[in-house]
This record gives sequence, C-alpha cells and structure tokens, in this order.
Amino acid sequence: VGDCTDLCTYQLAMHLRLDANARQLKRRVILPADCVDTYAMTVETAKSIGAMPHDGDLLHAIFLYHMALNGVEVVAGIK
Repeated sequence: VGDCTDLCTYQLAMHLRLDANARQLKRRVILPADCVDTYAMTVETAKSIGAMPHDGDLLHAIFLYHMALNGVEVVAGIK
C-alpha cells in the first residue's frame, strides 16, 4: 500500500482490479481520494537534479480518473 496516487497506490489498485478480472472474481477495490496525493517537482528543480518534472495536481487527477475508468471505486473519502 502507499499514498502516492500515481506510483504505489495506482500499482496496487490496478493489480487488484486486473487480477480480479483475470480470475473472474467479484472484488471491490475502493480508493478514498482524500487519503492519497502525489508530489510536485518543478521543471527548474528537475533540471537541477537530472530528474523529470512532475506536475502533482495534474498527475493526481489523471491517475484517479484512470483508476475509475478501470473499475476502481474512487470515492471522496471515508466517514
């Protein structure tokens, strides 16, 4: 498990979803969006350390959307 939307959380949720599909299992994968987020790295910072820039807000939204498209139940939060 983890809390980084586009890294560990995405990998786990998609594995659980795809494994259930492959085995024809009914499995609910529920992701509370308020429990995950990702990091931001500006172009300037990325260049200075030889990394890729990382738009945290954009990637968070895209990966939540992609998980929802693939059957993961993305919910606002757990009460």
